This record gives sequence, C-alpha cells and structure tokens, in this order.
Amino acid sequence: MEWWIIGTLIFVYLVLLACMYLMSARESRALTNYALLILLGEDTHATQRASLIELIRATDAEDASKLGRKARTAITKVAMRLSDTVLRMNQLAWNLKTDPPVARSSATASPSEPVARIAARAGQQ
Repeated sequence: MEWWIIGTLIFVYLVLLACMYLMSARESRALTNYALLILLGEDTHATQRASLIELIRATDAEDASKLGRKARTAITKVAMRLSDTVLRMNQLAWNLKTDPPVARSSATASPSEPVARIAARAGQQ
C-alpha cells in the first residue's frame, strides 16, 4: 500500500506529541517557579493573594467547579507571564539561605521540617 502516507501520519503524530510534551513541561516549570516565588517573597505573596481574592469575587461562575477552573486558568496565565522569574526565585532562595536572621524570623521550625525530611530522603537514595 501507500507506506509513505502512513509514515507521514506517524511523523506528524510524533511531532505533535513532542510539541505537547514541551508545552506541558514549560507550563509545569512556570507554575513551580510561580509557587516558589509566592512562598519565598512576602511582598509577592501579599500582592498575588489580594489579586486572587479579587479575581474570585469578580468571577461570574455558576458553581464551585467552574469557579475553580477559571481560577486555575487565570493562575496558569499569570505563571506563564512570569515564567522569566527563575532568577528572582533563585535570588530569594539564596538570600534566605545566606541571611540567617531573616530565615529564622520568617520561617518557623515546623513548616521547614517536612522539607528537610524530604531533602534527607532524596540525599539517601
């Protein structure tokens, strides 16, 4: 039969699959950096929290599911717009590590405990 048609379709399928994977990986990195930026930056946390509350109150949704979907879509769009915040997030993490008084005053012992356990387990494996 016409093997080149099947070969072309398989090639197109693989290219689309690769593109979807790369887009998904980029979105995942952007959301991770956005979450870390919010957790590490107190000013960013306050601004983003206020904006999210404003968005939720202004959103016209019929039920909780639609409201959640619209909120997640908005958060993803913000994360993608702020996807170049890797350096800012790295700077906040480094400042937290190198400035012990800030680290002690802004973080209590119990929230950092699970992170330390996870890091210890990862180091053992």
